[in-house]
Amino acid sequence: MLSKTIKLGNKIDITKTDYFLREEIKSHIFVSQLLDILENNVVNVAAPIEAGKLVPLHVDEEYILCFYTEKGLFKCHGKVFNRYSKENQHIIQIEILSELEKYQRRQYYRMDLVLPMKYKIKEDKWKDSFILDLSGGGIRMIGKNKLELNQSIRCTFDLEFQEEVKTVLVKGNVLTSDRVTKNDQTQYEHRVEFLDITSDTQETIIKYIFEKEREKRKQEKGMV
Repeated sequence: MLSKTIKLGNKIDITKTDYFLREEIKSHIFVSQLLDILENNVVNVAAPIEAGKLVPLHVDEEYILCFYTEKGLFKCHGKVFNRYSKENQHIIQIEILSELEKYQRRQYYRMDLVLPMKYKIKEDKWKDSFILDLSGGGIRMIGKNKLELNQSIRCTFDLEFQEEVKTVLVKGNVLTSDRVTKNDQTQYEHRVEFLDITSDTQETIIKYIFEKEREKRKQEKGMV
């Protein structure tokens, strides 16, 4: 039950799913508050306000909700299905579409890099691509082939540590797909959110990112 984890008055960060892994993520986080927990996994939240104006969360659009609770941070996916006003308060009704999942913000720290990877759709052959940035929550990748929004793919890539190389195999969901033309060559840049990633795999990615960041800082300071 939702009420076992979240409580009335909890602060909520609301993020449009299309922007969840984008560089502009900070400008697309809207602050709200939990007002009520209803039946059928529905919650009432306060309509976000920015610069004194209401933020229009559109009906049927999906968002990622991050609840600040006494037990820590919990996130889930939700879809807006109603908006109304009551006693001068603007209320958004959101249907919770996934289980509440505890997480740490560090899993979404992104590192810019160029890393070879392969991906496949269902039973198709593996195709080559490159990761352009990496986080514990997903990747930005570029390749020759266009992928459809919300398409499920499997990704694999190697992470080279000082003493070993670990192979990551994870499912992903395509959030964005943009055509990129450079030097008369057309490629496609995609944002992919990891799905059902195990805690061990996520920790491996996070460890790799922070290890590489430490190496980078040492090099910048002339210590290596």
